[in-house]
Amino acid sequence: MIQLAKNFQKMDSLQKLIVSLDKSSDSIYLSLTKPIVSTSSDFNYQDILHAKRKFDDQYQDIIISSNFPNDLPIDSIQNHLIIGFGQKIHPIYKIQKFHNGIDIQAEKGTPVKATLSGQVEIAKESQSGHGKHVILKSNDNVKVIFAHLDSIYVKTGEYVNKGDIIGKVGNTGLSIKNHLHYEILINNEPVNPIFATFNRFSEADLRLIFTQNGMTFD
Repeated sequence: MIQLAKNFQKMDSLQKLIVSLDKSSDSIYLSLTKPIVSTSSDFNYQDILHAKRKFDDQYQDIIISSNFPNDLPIDSIQNHLIIGFGQKIHPIYKIQKFHNGIDIQAEKGTPVKATLSGQVEIAKESQSGHGKHVILKSNDNVKVIFAHLDSIYVKTGEYVNKGDIIGKVGNTGLSIKNHLHYEILINNEPVNPIFATFNRFSEADLRLIFTQNGMTFD
């Protein structure tokens, strides 16, 4: 009887997995054919400046370092192609989830550069999630994550310098189009990369990033 009950549990789990995969397939189709794009006029530049000052105050001992990731990992970025940090609609599951980084749309094969000098903590491929991805860590309790890469040029344990090319943009893992998912973590907590690279953006740029797109690419 015990074995029979275990077999029923396994069958039930398998059925749930099949249903889940069917729903995911439908969602992937909908994501590619009917992307969700939302715009909002709810933008207050002074609120953004206030949040930036709070960011600077909280991490003042870290951001003064010359090794702080204060530049973006891709050159010549069009700012309207950056999807921001925070609550966003997931493109596969069509639910709101917290987006721990930013998505930078770019052509496949675009070089991706290290935004800090440090050790490669992870450089591997996954069939789901982040796909091909790299995690770098510095000595200042700062990590950066580069996900959905097409190719990786570094190995786990290797030391890289800020500005080195660590891979190329792709569409691997749980992703619907070519882009780079980029995260910054301080003390293992994700922070908004836009605040770390704030000086490169104009008020108009920030309006686009904070209000234009409601759905991520991963």
